[in-house]
Amino acid sequence: MRFRIRVCLYCIMVLLAVPSYQAFASISVKAGAKPSAVLTTVQAETFVNELVPLVEQYSGRKFITPPIVKLTTANQVAPVLARELIPQYRRLFPGKSEKSLISLADANSLAISTHLLGKYGTYAKILYIVPENFRPRMQDARVDPKHEAAFVKLIIAHELTHALQDQYVGLASMLNKSGNTDQSLAVSSTIEGHAIYVQDKIANELNMQDSQKEYDRAIGAGVSDDPVEKLMGSMESKLMSDTYLAGRDFITWQMLNGGPEQVWKVLSAPPVKSSMILHPETYAPTMGKSVDYKSLLSGVEKSFGPRKWNVVNVEVGEMQLRALYNDLEPTTRDAVLTDFDHAQALAAMDGTSVASVTIIAVKDPKILPKLITGLGDVCKKNVENINREGATKIKDFTSGSFTCIKSDANSMICFKMTSGAVTLPNKFVRVVRGRVVVEIYCQAVEVSDVRLGAIAESIFKKLPLEYCKLQ
Repeated sequence: MRFRIRVCLYCIMVLLAVPSYQAFASISVKAGAKPSAVLTTVQAETFVNELVPLVEQYSGRKFITPPIVKLTTANQVAPVLARELIPQYRRLFPGKSEKSLISLADANSLAISTHLLGKYGTYAKILYIVPENFRPRMQDARVDPKHEAAFVKLIIAHELTHALQDQYVGLASMLNKSGNTDQSLAVSSTIEGHAIYVQDKIANELNMQDSQKEYDRAIGAGVSDDPVEKLMGSMESKLMSDTYLAGRDFITWQMLNGGPEQVWKVLSAPPVKSSMILHPETYAPTMGKSVDYKSLLSGVEKSFGPRKWNVVNVEVGEMQLRALYNDLEPTTRDAVLTDFDHAQALAAMDGTSVASVTIIAVKDPKILPKLITGLGDVCKKNVENINREGATKIKDFTSGSFTCIKSDANSMICFKMTSGAVTLPNKFVRVVRGRVVVEIYCQAVEVSDVRLGAIAESIFKKLPLEYCKLQ
């Protein structure tokens, strides 16, 4: 698994949590990295032989073949991760060239690899352990060194579970056929939740409950003192926590209501929406018919001018929305999430210029005016926190109404973000009609308010009237 790494707002919005299928091997351990005080080949063999029977016991399945383990370095495991990222990036960035996708995967895998403790390679069929990362990452997450030995065992148990999953359900093919990012997140959460479930059981068996509690906390831990990174980290931590811990709760529910066979049934046909992870009683392996929101937003980036836009157009599921709204006033946040129907986001990027359009549909229109008021309050609070400390500053902040389109509720927030010699103008426009809110965001993109109103109007016209009828 990996501890929290820094990502930008749009990674939180549109990218899935990178699945990190770690495992360890029983019998055969390849010494590919220089041994460290954290873990040696002999220790790995001992731990693996101890843990394999426990993984089999608590998962309800036997290994078909003994998994292989390899001690490695961050630089050596990065290409393994890159190979698995490329198919996911093909789906996320359909307009990018293969060369660009490979370059992006290589760069991101190098960054992520320094945070990986273990990684099960879904193509290589090898469980990689990265001993050099344990102490730095535990220090980053402020984990007491007394938990070091237990953490090594917990990682091995977690990754062994992924190796076992792969032998029965084929992890790579499962992820690569996911239809959208929310479905990919649901699949990842199912897989990771199962590994955490087995890991929990083993922690109890081996009297490592305190270390497991620290492990759960460390999943979403962040330590940056920079206010902008704290803001991004808060959202990412919530998403990471839900991916692993809400996934564990989902698997626990399946186990209680059907035993190991039900769990393996779900692993073979995972839920299609992240909301099913949060509400396990709604689990279904197929998608019902709904409005084609992706097509509805397709091409809207052209409305922001003729640029060489890099575009992503993805569903934002309930799990991602929970992360984005983590700092929202709890009553409003819970009401929106309880009433949530669908969210779709198109983000277009060209250098420092960013334009995005997000549609959020709920079942009860009464909650949406409270939502945009609450988001405005959160924005003001974030501006205060950013200006209080850190290198980034917000200036020329204004908050008011957006009157270029008929609506049930609206808002417009403008500000300039300065970091060093770079100043970027930002604008958020939110428009509510019926049970839909359209949010338009621009950074370093010159578009008139009238034009933004026309963009919102064009989206409302594409939706069924019962969705966006003025109240």
